Amino acid sequence: MSDRPQPPTVHPYIPNSIPEVRAAMLEAVDADSVEEFYSEIPDRLRLHQPLDLPPALSSESELSRHVSGLIDRNPSMVSTVRKVAVMAFTIWVVLWIVLTLIGFAFRGPNWGWVWPWDEWHGEL
Repeated sequence: MSDRPQPPTVHPYIPNSIPEVRAAMLEAVDADSVEEFYSEIPDRLRLHQPLDLPPALSSESELSRHVSGLIDRNPSMVSTVRKVAVMAFTIWVVLWIVLTLIGFAFRGPNWGWVWPWDEWHGEL
């Protein structure tokens, strides 16, 4: 490893990772460095080592593959389990909407039911 400083990594979805953009942002708020924003945090509370993070994903397709791999983790290894869960949730949502509309359409005075074939003249 060399002691030369490495050029900053530019991430496509983090606009302030581009050095020119970062300099413009700091100039806009009249700051010399990002460290000025953290100067009031006591030194004993600050982390003095890099975070143990996995390497950054550099493209949207790489991110999509990574997220798909996380989502597709299914202990039963049967994809129909997820399809059943999606179908059950969809049926629940549709049922909730239908019951809400029925309750809204057929609600009468004092929260009583008024069906279309019931005679009601509006008196309470």
